[in-house]
Amino acid sequence: MKYLLITGASAGIGLSAAKLFLDEGYSVINLSRRVCPAKKAMHFTADLSDPNFLNPIMDDLEKNLREAEEIVLVHNAARLTNDKVDSTDSNDLRQIMEINLIASNTLNQNLIPLMKPGSSILYLGSTLSEKAVPNSFSYVTSKHAVIGMMRATCQDLIATG
Repeated sequence: MKYLLITGASAGIGLSAAKLFLDEGYSVINLSRRVCPAKKAMHFTADLSDPNFLNPIMDDLEKNLREAEEIVLVHNAARLTNDKVDSTDSNDLRQIMEINLIASNTLNQNLIPLMKPGSSILYLGSTLSEKAVPNSFSYVTSKHAVIGMMRATCQDLIATG
């Protein structure tokens, strides 16, 4: 069986991706606070701003994914806040980084060992992964980091593959 595990498939790009993969015969698992409205998608409640979001659901995820012939892991969830460099509280920045970046690392550490050859990891960036605009300090910072994480992931997995 082939699985899509995606964060933030309750709306927008994530929901569209979930529907596309369902149409292609994948079993879809959504990790988010809100349920994915796509029929047949499984939902695991996860607040990605919580550093321990994976602890209560990991056993159930592993049961579903243990025998998967292919896992497509899509890091989609992100929070956009209109903020500025001179007024963004560090704790607010930490929460954005937790959702937009650190949760991806947590999932990678726990799911890469379950991924067989042919599996993949996709990171959703943004035009703001490559440039910046005013009033989006934390989002731009985190999306630049996502591109770095994607590039480092490619290098590390090629080196160990």
